[in-house]
Formats: sequence, C-alpha cells, structure tokens
Amino acid sequence: MMTLEDGREVVNPETFHYIEQTPVGLMGTMSAVFRGMLEAAEIVFLIFIFGACFGVIGETGAIEAGLVKASKALAGKEVVIIPVLMVIFFSNGRYHRFGGGLATLHPDLRKPGSFGTGL
Repeated sequence: MMTLEDGREVVNPETFHYIEQTPVGLMGTMSAVFRGMLEAAEIVFLIFIFGACFGVIGETGAIEAGLVKASKALAGKEVVIIPVLMVIFFSNGRYHRFGGGLATLHPDLRKPGSFGTGL
C-alpha cells in the first residue's frame, strides 16, 4: 500500500507479480462448498437453530407484540428504541455466547420503524 498526495491509500503497482496457477476441477469446485460447510458447521447450524426459533416465536406474534408495546411506551423518545433493543438482545445473547448477531435474524429488527405497521 502507498499513500498518494491527496491522502488516498492505493496498491503499490511495483508489488504486482504473477503467481503459479492452481486450477480447480469440477469436483474440486463442488466439494469446496461441502468442505466450507463442514469447517463452519458450528456457526452455520447455530444460526439455523436460532433462525428457526425466531421463526416459531415469530409465528406466535410474541416478538412483534413486544416491539409494538415498546414502541408505544417510548413514543416521542424514538432515539431510545434502538439502544433499548440492543441491550435486550445483547444481554440475552451474552448468556448464549452469541451476542447481538441474533438481532439480525428477526425481520422486524432489520426494518427499523416498520414493526407494528404491517410492513
């Protein structure tokens, strides 16, 4: 990397060089997906399980009802909604060693301001 006069960092063209090609055949391409899934199996299946749990709970309407109630309670204090939800999800995730990644699995939290609106 090198820094230009205007402050931008760019790749140094003098460091470019060709490397030996290592082509991958059709079977190598197909098996790469499965090898990757095996190497990342722990996190992949954790996400699948939590996603399924949120799907089941979401079907009951419990999460959306809680979010609607929280949004009505915090009406006029919208700037507080996201930090409050972050604390709830992070503290819950802390006990499951997953952190805030769970918040991304619930569709109502991916569309800020849309819960309770039917979007």
